[in-house]
Amino acid sequence: MSGFYYILHSCLHYSFNLIKKYFILIFLKIIKWQELTEMLKWFNNLKLSQKITALVIFEAFFLTLLGLAGYYIGFGLDKTAALILTLFIITIAIISLITLGYFIAVFIAKPLFDITEKMREVTKPLSDITEKMREVAKGNFFVEPAKVRGKDEFAEPYKVFNAMTENLRDSANKEKILKERAQFLKDREVFLKQIMVALITSLDIKDTIRAIVNKTGEFFKADQCYYVEYEDKIQEHLPINDYAIYLSSLNIKDLAGLKFTKEQMQPVIRYVFLQKQALSINNVNEIEVPDETKDLFKELGVKSFLSAPIIFKEELIGRIGLHYVNEFKEFSKDDIDLITAISDQLATAIHQAKLYSQIEETKEREILLKTIISNTLLSSNLEEALRNIGEEVARLFNADRISFMFFDNTLQTFSEIKGEYRRKEDMPSAEGKVILEKNFEHYLIEELFIKKNSLIIDNNSRIPEGFRDLLKILYVKTAIAIPIFYRDKPIAVILLNYTESTNQWNKEELDFLVPIAQQVSIGIYLFQLNEKLGKSVTTERTVRDIVLEARKLENYKKIFDYLLDRLANIFGVDRVLNLHFTPDGNLSIRNEVIKNIDQAYSLGQDISNVKNIEQIFPDEPDKMVVINDINTDIKDPVLKEYFRSKRTISLLLYPIASRYLTKQQIIGIIMLCSSMPRKWTSEELDSFKLMVDTTTLVYLEIKQKQDAEEERKTFLATLTHDLRSPLLAEQKALEGVISKKFGTSLENFLEYLEEMHRTNDELLRIVNNLLLTYQYESGKTELQLESSNINDIIDVAVKSMKPLAEDNDSEIVTDIQPDSPLVMANGDEIKRVITNLINNAIKHNTKGTNINVKAKKIDNEVQISVSDNGKGIPESERPYIFQRYPSTKRKIGSGLGLYLSKQIIDAHKGKIWFDTEEGKGTTFYFTLPVS
Repeated sequence: MSGFYYILHSCLHYSFNLIKKYFILIFLKIIKWQELTEMLKWFNNLKLSQKITALVIFEAFFLTLLGLAGYYIGFGLDKTAALILTLFIITIAIISLITLGYFIAVFIAKPLFDITEKMREVTKPLSDITEKMREVAKGNFFVEPAKVRGKDEFAEPYKVFNAMTENLRDSANKEKILKERAQFLKDREVFLKQIMVALITSLDIKDTIRAIVNKTGEFFKADQCYYVEYEDKIQEHLPINDYAIYLSSLNIKDLAGLKFTKEQMQPVIRYVFLQKQALSINNVNEIEVPDETKDLFKELGVKSFLSAPIIFKEELIGRIGLHYVNEFKEFSKDDIDLITAISDQLATAIHQAKLYSQIEETKEREILLKTIISNTLLSSNLEEALRNIGEEVARLFNADRISFMFFDNTLQTFSEIKGEYRRKEDMPSAEGKVILEKNFEHYLIEELFIKKNSLIIDNNSRIPEGFRDLLKILYVKTAIAIPIFYRDKPIAVILLNYTESTNQWNKEELDFLVPIAQQVSIGIYLFQLNEKLGKSVTTERTVRDIVLEARKLENYKKIFDYLLDRLANIFGVDRVLNLHFTPDGNLSIRNEVIKNIDQAYSLGQDISNVKNIEQIFPDEPDKMVVINDINTDIKDPVLKEYFRSKRTISLLLYPIASRYLTKQQIIGIIMLCSSMPRKWTSEELDSFKLMVDTTTLVYLEIKQKQDAEEERKTFLATLTHDLRSPLLAEQKALEGVISKKFGTSLENFLEYLEEMHRTNDELLRIVNNLLLTYQYESGKTELQLESSNINDIIDVAVKSMKPLAEDNDSEIVTDIQPDSPLVMANGDEIKRVITNLINNAIKHNTKGTNINVKAKKIDNEVQISVSDNGKGIPESERPYIFQRYPSTKRKIGSGLGLYLSKQIIDAHKGKIWFDTEEGKGTTFYFTLPVS
C-alpha cells in the first residue's frame, strides 16, 4: 500500500508542479479578452450535453486541483485518512461544480456571450486603428486616414491619429525633397567638377567649348546646346561654329553656320546682354516677342529656351543656349543658377584659352612681322616685297589670293592693285588699274578710311552688281579688306580672297591683321618714297630739258609743238592737243601731236562747235579735269558718242593760264587723249601739271621779255610824243614872242603865255606821274592818311577840271550823298585819282560828253564813281586798262594815269574797277574805308 501511495503521491506531485509551472501562462492566455470572447462563443455554440461534458471536465480539473490542495493540507495525517479526506472533498466538489456548471450554462453563459459580442463591436475600431498604426510603424505614412464618427468615444483618438499621420506625411515629403535636392546638389557638384576637368585638360579654345557644350546639353537633357560669340561693338551675333554645338540625336536640326540677326535676337539682346542675366522661356508660344523671333523659334522647332550671357570683366563675349524641341521644359531656379554658373566658368575658360592663343599667335606674329621686315628690306622693288608678304599672310590665314589695292590721296580714288600672290597659278589675276563705280568707291572709302573698319565681303554684303560680277569672275566667295594707314594717311588696302570656300572671321583674327597692316605700311611708304624720289629726279630732268629746249625756241607754236611731243612720249597716250581761245572766245586746235592712230582731228578745227563740249573744259586756272573712262565719267550721250567716234576713251585736261597778268586768265588747254580706259594717278597728274606749268612759264617769260621790250619802245615813243607836243607848242609861242610881230606889250603876248603855262602844266603832270609811279613801284611812298571829308576832295578836283571840260563842251555833274562819313585818306592823292578819271573821260571821248561824279556810303566804305556817256572801252582793251604803258594807249598820252590811280587806291586798302558798254559809256569805281 505504501508503494501505491508513493506512486500516487509522485504522480500528483509531478502533475501539480506542471500545473503550477504553466498555470500563469495558461491563465494569462485565457484572460486575453479576445481569446476569452472566442472561447465563450465556442462554449455557447455547444449542445447541452457537450456543455455538461465540458463542465465536468472543467470540474474534474478543478477538483483535482482541490484534491491536491487537500492532499498537501492533510499531508501530515495518516495516509488513509488523508486519502479518504481527499476523495470526499473531490466528491463534494464534483457535485457542487456540476450544479454550478449547469447554472452557469443556463443562466450566465448566453448573457455573457451577448455582452462579449457587444464588447467585440466596441473593440473593432480599436483593432482597425491598431492595424493602421502597425503600417505606420513599418514606414508607410500614406495609409488611408481613419474614419471619425461623430459621437464615438474613439473620435478624438482617431483625430489625433490622422493629425499624426498627416505630420508624418509632411515630414516624409520634406525628407523626400531634401533627398532629391541633396542628390541634385551631388549631381551638380559632379557636373561642375567635370566642367572644371574639361577646363584644365585643354587650353585649346575649340576643345574647351566643345567639351562644355556637350556636358551641359547632356546634364540638362536638352535637345540642342550651343555657344555663340557676340561682337559687342557692332552688337551682332557671329555665326555658330560646328565645334560649339550639342545635339541630342540625329533628328535634331544642326545649328552650324547659323547667324542670328539683330531682329531675331532683339529680346535676347535686351534681356540677356543689356541686363546681363539668364533668360528662361518655358513655353515660347506664351510670350510676346517680335515676329522675326517667332519665325526663328518656329523654324528651329523650339518649345522651351534657356540662355545665359558669357561675360568676363564686364566684356560681353557671347552666350550659351539650350533648346528643347521634343517637349516643353519647366525651368527651376536651380536650372537658372546652374546655367549662370556654367556661363561664368565658360567665360573664364574662354579668356584663358584666348590668352594662350594670343601667346601662340604672338609668337607667330613676331615671326611674320620679322618676315615682313626682312622681305621689305631685301626685296628689290615694291611688287616683289608685297608678293613675298602676301605669301606669308596667305599661309597664316589659309587664304587663296592676297593683293594690295593702292589709294591715291590726291584724287581720293583707288588707283591700282599690285603685289598679288595666288595659291594656284591658274587662278585669274586681279592686278592692274582699278576703276570702280563711284558709289561703291565712296562706300569703301567711308568704311575703310573714315570709319577705319575692316570690311568683310560675302554673299550678304551690299555691293553693286558690277562688282559682284567681278568677284564671280575672280572666283571670290569671301573677301576681307584691311585698311593700311601711314601716319593716319590712307595709302592702300590688304585684300584677302577665299575662292574655294567661305571663311568666318573672329575679332582676334581681325585684330591680328592690324600690326601686319602697320608693318606693310612702313614698307610701302619706304618704297613709295624711294620711287617718288626716282620719279622726281626723272621729272626734274625732263622739266629741265623742256625748259632748256623751250628757251631756244622763239614763238608759241614751236614751244608747244615741242611740249606736246614730249608729253605724248612720257605718258604713252595716242593724242595730245593744245586748244587755244580765238578772239571771238571759241576754242580751236592750235597744236596737235598724234601717235599710233589715224588722224582724227583736223588742225584748226573749231572744237567749240561740238555740243556741250564746255562741260569737260576746266573753268578755273590750276583746275585739272580727269576722265578715266568716258563711259562712266561723261553723262551726256552726244558728247560721249563724239569722243567714241574719235577713238578717245580717257582724257586729261589742264589749262594754260596767263599768270603774269593782274588777273589770271585761261588762254588755252592742253589735253591728253587715250584710246583705252585709264586710271590717272596723282603722280601722273603732278608731272603733267608741272610740265605744262613750267612750259607755260617759259613761254610767258619769253613773252614777258618781248612785252617788256615792246613796253620800253612804247614808253619811249609815248614819252617822246607826250613831251614833243607841249614843247612844240611852247616853241611856237616863244618864236612868236621873239619875232616881235605882236609888239612889246605883254597884253599882246597873253594868249601865248597862257598856252605856254598850260603846256608846262602838262609837262609837269607827266613828270610827276613818272616820279610817283617809280615811288609806288619801289615802295618808297609813305602815305599820310587822316580823316578827310570826301565831299571837299571831290569839290576841289571837279573845280580844277572844269576849264578842261569847258574847252571840250563837257559838263561835270556831282551827286554826293548828304552827311557822307569821313574817310581815311590822303586828300592830295585821292584828288589825283579823281582828276585822272575825269581827265580820261574828257580826253578819250568826243566833245560834249557829260560826266557824273557820285559818292555814297556802302557798309563800312565810301564808294566814289566817275561815269561818262561816251563811246565805251573796246573788249580787246579791257584786260589792259590798269597796265603800265599798254600799246593800245599810244594815241592817248603816257598811259600812266589809270595805272597810277590803281597804285594809289591799293595803298589806301581800297578797290578800283570799271563797268563799260561800247556806245553807252564807262563808269570807274573806287572805294575808301570809313574813318
